[in-house]
Amino acid sequence: MNEKKIIEGKPYSLKKIVILAVKIGIIYNILMFLFIFLLGIKIEWTFETIMSIIKVAIAFIVLFIILSLIIQAFVFQVRIIVTDKRVYGKTVFGKRVDLPLDSISSIGSSMFAGISVATSSGKISFLGIDNRDEIYDEISKLLLERQERKNNK
Repeated sequence: MNEKKIIEGKPYSLKKIVILAVKIGIIYNILMFLFIFLLGIKIEWTFETIMSIIKVAIAFIVLFIILSLIIQAFVFQVRIIVTDKRVYGKTVFGKRVDLPLDSISSIGSSMFAGISVATSSGKISFLGIDNRDEIYDEISKLLLERQERKNNK
């Protein structure tokens, strides 16, 4: 009873995570300054004030980058492999899972480039998968084939 590996998940690239963190940091800073202006807080625009604002903006961007790197350290452990018989791998924090195709009731995509696989005993999420859509398509195809085989019996 050999199984054939169909597809393997690729971890989300570090470059994409850092770019996302910078974007979030920039958006956060823009919203913060809009909030200040909407409240009508008067700011005296001196060189020192501008430099302080730039320092705070950079600090928030760096904070978001550091947080994203910490999250990435946990997500890098995530691994998902799809075969013609099962879906297995490691979830966040290294939890190992092995799900026979017959036990999978549904599949979905989730935030943070994730795949959610539901079974009768719960839902398992694999986060930070760069080729999430390909994995989703392959598992969906396997589940449809299984359903068609059951209907034809």
